[in-house]
Parts: sequence; structure tokens; C-alpha cells
Amino acid sequence: MIEEPTISSIREYRKKISEKFDDNPHKLVDYYIEYQKLFANRLVDTTFPKIIIEK
Repeated sequence: MIEEPTISSIREYRKKISEKFDDNPHKLVDYYIEYQKLFANRLVDTTFPKIIIEK
């Protein structure tokens, strides 16, 4: 497998974040949910009604 510097950097950063939460996926997901709330104003609202065009 060819190692790409960008991918390696991302993997290293993800590993550090995971270790910060004792490699516990539940803690990690909780962290990401809370982190996402910081950017709620940037997220796209997908709850609006979809317009269906019939042919």
C-alpha cells in the first residue's frame, strides 16, 4: 500500500483524538456530537419538505 502524506496525517490526528477518549467509541461520538453543535449555524437543514415533480 502506498502511503500518502495527507492520509497519514489525517490518520495520526484521528488516532490522537481517539486516544484522548481512551479509544472508547461512545465517548468519541459524544465528543463529535458536542463539537458539531459549535457549527450548527453552518449545517444545512434537510428537514424542509421535498418538492416532487411528477412527469
